[in-house]
Amino acid sequence: MREHLGFEKVAVLGYSFGGFIALEFALRYPERLSHLILLDTSPGGDYGEEIEANAKRKGATPEQLEALEASLDTDANMWHMWKVIEPLYFHTYDADLTERVLVKTIFSAEAGKAGDAITAEWDLTPRLSEISVPTLILVGRDDFICPPSQAKIMQERMPNSELVVFEESGHVPYVEEPEAFFEAVRGWLRRT
Repeated sequence: MREHLGFEKVAVLGYSFGGFIALEFALRYPERLSHLILLDTSPGGDYGEEIEANAKRKGATPEQLEALEASLDTDANMWHMWKVIEPLYFHTYDADLTERVLVKTIFSAEAGKAGDAITAEWDLTPRLSEISVPTLILVGRDDFICPPSQAKIMQERMPNSELVVFEESGHVPYVEEPEAFFEAVRGWLRRT
């Protein structure tokens, strides 16, 4: 798309799983990247125990903990699983707001399985120091799935990075703290 639109360089924002793609882009095409923004993502690795501990800390029910481990064989099962665990993704869960934000989301068990297969062994942690483009790392303090510990790993290993933690957010700071989120992004872009 960058090439089609005629841009020499682009700024890339990767959110959650999209952060994995953004990190891959940064490593594969560093000459095509002007800025990198990583939002509530991780560099990979195996930290499932931390995810479970974070969910428990947030008060996860037995049904939610079971849903986190569930095998998702149909789109309907994936949608049901999401409805069970979606409160965990927020600092303060608001069902109406969540519905407005996610109303057009398409749940695909096939895509979920493909993503799991791709990331099963995927870990860019050892290569983070190769990413020297200006990088902004954003994370919600209460993000149980891509927690601040993962953001800190990226910030410590990426030489030209800055970390911003949103104190009143889970996995969706652009929803829970939109003014602070957009000010952080705009301010960083103005400075870099």
